[in-house]
Amino acid sequence: MSYRGHPTWPPQWTWLSGTYNNPDGEAGVLEDVRLSAVNYSTILLTMSYAGGRYISQLSFDDPNFCHEICELLKHHYGWLIRNIGELDVP
Repeated sequence: MSYRGHPTWPPQWTWLSGTYNNPDGEAGVLEDVRLSAVNYSTILLTMSYAGGRYISQLSFDDPNFCHEICELLKHHYGWLIRNIGELDVP
């Protein structure tokens, strides 16, 4: 998965609330997934890690593929981000 030639995974996380712990890209548990309201080729993810909440975005060149990934991720709430990264995506 990539956007403009750059890898989309692993996510780069921004701290939202709670305890700050500087998680690596695949740390934490997926809490929420939604399409961006301003860019239909971007997904917003939130996750929890060690008492903190974090947000990231995944952008894609193809809006249809973005929607497919968004729907796939919605079925993985509560999963470790590391395990989601190991899924085979068609």
